[in-house]
Amino acid sequence: MQAAVLNFFHRWLSYNTQTADDQYFFTRRREILLSRILILSAFMEIVITLKDLLVMKASISVYIDLVILMIILVSFRMVQTGHQKTAKSFFLILMNSFTVFYASALPSDRGIFLYFFPLITMAFAIFEDEEIYLRIAFIVLPILLLCLLAGSDFTLFGDFKLATAKNGKYNLVINAAVTMLLVAFFIEFMMKANRKSESLLRDLADSVHQKKEAIEKINKELDRFVYSTSHDLRAPLSSIQGITKLALMDSDRTHDLEYFNMIKNRTGKLNEFINEIIDYSRNSRTELQNELIDIGEIVKEVISNLQFLDHAERIQFEVNNSSGRMLLDKGRMKMVMNNLISNAIKYQNLRAEQSWVKIEVAVEGADCKINIEDNGIGIADEFQGRIFEMFFRATERSSGSGLGLYIVKEIIERMNGTIKMKSAEGKGTRFEISVPAEK
Repeated sequence: MQAAVLNFFHRWLSYNTQTADDQYFFTRRREILLSRILILSAFMEIVITLKDLLVMKASISVYIDLVILMIILVSFRMVQTGHQKTAKSFFLILMNSFTVFYASALPSDRGIFLYFFPLITMAFAIFEDEEIYLRIAFIVLPILLLCLLAGSDFTLFGDFKLATAKNGKYNLVINAAVTMLLVAFFIEFMMKANRKSESLLRDLADSVHQKKEAIEKINKELDRFVYSTSHDLRAPLSSIQGITKLALMDSDRTHDLEYFNMIKNRTGKLNEFINEIIDYSRNSRTELQNELIDIGEIVKEVISNLQFLDHAERIQFEVNNSSGRMLLDKGRMKMVMNNLISNAIKYQNLRAEQSWVKIEVAVEGADCKINIEDNGIGIADEFQGRIFEMFFRATERSSGSGLGLYIVKEIIERMNGTIKMKSAEGKGTRFEISVPAEK
């Protein structure tokens, strides 16, 4: 018995912990309510048993109290093993039966019939919508039993009595207090369920609003993407067609190499643009694939791949890497490094005696910090707020699509990181990246 009582309180505390999650509470609220009713009923039944044993000296009532306590324990066990529907019917049938028995076998001035009211309230609260017939049945049952008791003047079982009319007012106060406590518990729990329902609805409304804003943003970006993509794809193709037509019309074959170089230049830009579209699509549609990587090795690989860009030989690279190997998405980090380092090469200051790019990689706490700084042409103040926009070009020297920095920002945000830019026109640019990573 003692172990069962301790188990009750353990379950009560565990349900309090679990229901901190509104979603859990809302989806399993009737099961939680039934379990708490049984726990509260068990506690009250223990108090009543002690009262009958120590105060009333009624041994027969004590035995009946113990039987009721066992019914509560069995019902609680049914709930914990997933037989909620059986537990509801089992508990309500027997509790209505014992209530009508007690109300007839004890003096009416004790107010045992008051227990029908929490039983009716319980029937309202614990049955699911698809159990409407059970709900109606267990609402009607106590009403009919109460009518039978009243019709028989609370002598439904004849003259059989468990006790005489003694301490009637004292017992009436106890039974009325227990009844009011149970009904108040039902009301409080249903109000709590309503508050949590409202909280879930608000969260759902916020989620829908955020998704709506995200969809509107995607639609706008898609419109711009389609328009700009079609333009940027058509331009080099039209240029290639024009060069080809001009080459066919030119009878002087000494110009062929010049035409081929022009076509190579246009197809190179077209290929670069297509690769940027692929990078954009890959970032937006694929999940993060973290693996142990060394940022310093990726930087060296990117620099090696970009050495054939125009004027790349003028750049002095300085790489300081103290991060070691970390868990990061290798493909995405390579895209970021490729875009930022290639931009530093393309937009270097050709009038400077020495162009340089400094790359620093370090770990601060749980974040990987990457700084890429150059002494290039920089970005004018009026353009700095727009450099991460799709298809935005901040300088006339730009030969790209304007997708590069947009993709970089999307990648960093996809990795739950941040990117900041500091620039001064004619002096250079610095990008500061922070992404969460594990050593």
